[in-house]
Amino acid sequence: MKAAENIMLGIWCAAATFVTPVWLTVGFLDITGLIYQYDGMVDEGTAGIMGVIELTLWGLFVLFPDIWFLKRMKSQGWRKVCYALGGMAVLILLCLALCKWNIIRFVAG
Repeated sequence: MKAAENIMLGIWCAAATFVTPVWLTVGFLDITGLIYQYDGMVDEGTAGIMGVIELTLWGLFVLFPDIWFLKRMKSQGWRKVCYALGGMAVLILLCLALCKWNIIRFVAG
């Protein structure tokens, strides 16, 4: 039973981690008001509120399950924690590559 829970939690964390860059970008654009450069459909007063709601939902549905998953992996050894963190990093980079975001431009400044 515990193995099935770990597998389901791992699949959830993988899917949520994959969507994280887009989710955080949209939340950041909503909070700062830069969303109007990309989408004029959102009302000015609701964009900031939507950004706060998006970041709260991200914390509840992504951050807390990821922390819980890493704590479960820690009880099985540090090697599994390193594998989980490596998998999460690969999924984030894969999402950035699929969105065609220029990662080198962001790093180099």
